[in-house]
Amino acid sequence: MLITLLTILFSLFMVYLVPTMVQLEPAHLAPILLVGGTSIFFGTVLLNLFILTPFQKLEVKLCPNLMEILRKDSPLKWGRLYLFFFVLVTYVCVAFAFRVEELRFHWFLLVWLILFAAAIDVLRDSWRRLVNLMNPLFLISKTAKLAETAIQNDNREMFLNELGNLSEIAVLAVENCKLSLSTRTLQTFPPLIKIHFDSAKSISHISQDIKDKQKGDDTNYFIFYILQHFELIFDKAVRDRQETVCRQMIMSLGKIIIHCAQFDLSMVAFPTHFLTKFGLKAQQHYFEEVTVLTTGTLLEIARTILTEIDLTYAELQEPFQTIINGLTAIARSTFKKNKETSIKVLMQPLVDLKELFKSEKMANHRDTPAIVQQINNVLDEFSLLEQVMQTIPPMTIASEDQS
Repeated sequence: MLITLLTILFSLFMVYLVPTMVQLEPAHLAPILLVGGTSIFFGTVLLNLFILTPFQKLEVKLCPNLMEILRKDSPLKWGRLYLFFFVLVTYVCVAFAFRVEELRFHWFLLVWLILFAAAIDVLRDSWRRLVNLMNPLFLISKTAKLAETAIQNDNREMFLNELGNLSEIAVLAVENCKLSLSTRTLQTFPPLIKIHFDSAKSISHISQDIKDKQKGDDTNYFIFYILQHFELIFDKAVRDRQETVCRQMIMSLGKIIIHCAQFDLSMVAFPTHFLTKFGLKAQQHYFEEVTVLTTGTLLEIARTILTEIDLTYAELQEPFQTIINGLTAIARSTFKKNKETSIKVLMQPLVDLKELFKSEKMANHRDTPAIVQQINNVLDEFSLLEQVMQTIPPMTIASEDQS
């Protein structure tokens, strides 16, 4: 409101220091009001006309919730209301401008100038807000804030709507090959999940959980809802050969799984299954770096669980069974795709996972022997496979012998 502030200072200067500088007569008031009110009126009309078409196109191409955000923007609504009443009051005052007395003329004019300056500031602020809303990155941040507000207000429906809007932005960004936009959208999901988990663990929610036993089901439903949209985005990115989006998907899902583990270890298995599925799909489409990243992400999830979470009374077999199955499935798929892959390279992630259980913290855990035994069983299978492969002659030699 810089213009308003400057106008107020100018008005004080005119009233208290040099009142004789105002040489206008009351008869001049009507044209001033008419020109000022008309300029604000046309400025408001042109602003809304020129911005409406780009907004509609942007909503169709990238941001499905744009018009809803525009409708809910309180400063814009109050700004339009102020501009409407300013123009209306100004036109009403034009009819009574000739009845203003000489002694009250200067005060009336200065007050109107301050209101006129405020109208200009409102127009500037409306323009700035509308331009920001045309920036997709700003809209992503705005939608994420709305989702965070929904979490804080326990508004389940609004939270799901905002998650759906973010997912649709990511899908449309992939379709339009907007890599930075799609990756930025995917990066917003892990912080929102963490905020949701932190909110679910708060004292206020603990007392509420006694009355509402569906709280845990809601948390599982949110994760399932996100995973469904993640799969849609990943499949679209794979079909469009956007490996960057796939890599960001793996990293974002890995962070979500870590947040799930910090909240409740029983929630790790299902999203880990999706992570493994994404890695296998990437391998089928020759995104080898994405597959390697998936393996590293599974190991990082295991390391985080074992080092950063209190596991004294935790049940580890289910989540680590899923991690072991994921590493095994990726290793087997890699070998099927390329029989010349070193078996020791395929075994190394499982060896690294086994080493994590040799730490002092995990040595005495009741589930450690069973998990280590599962890892050893898989390693024995690969060791046996390595021995078998050593007995098979190279394909070139075998073909020469046959000839």
